[in-house]
Amino acid sequence: FVFCIPVVMIEKKPFLGSLKRNFALLKGLFLSAFSLILLPFLLYLPIIVLKNNLSVLVDKFSPEITLFVIGLGILLTLIIDAFVTTAITILFLLKKDSEL
Repeated sequence: FVFCIPVVMIEKKPFLGSLKRNFALLKGLFLSAFSLILLPFLLYLPIIVLKNNLSVLVDKFSPEITLFVIGLGILLTLIIDAFVTTAITILFLLKKDSEL
């Protein structure tokens, strides 16, 4: 469903039409789209590990580390979401231009 938002916003297609177009685009761009989603997720992976081990961090440091980890997770999520949305939209626009 990665290309649904760009298709709805740029091509003005309805939701069901965007699903069909999404799968058509994924046939040729699967590896590129997968890479654009996987790489930022790998950057977020350490935050997931830290969140799962918060009790250990609190024991070793102080309870305030929880606020730091959660705040860092929120900030990183915002950055990653903006990056992924922008990168997927650019990939969609490049594919659309090459189809013309």
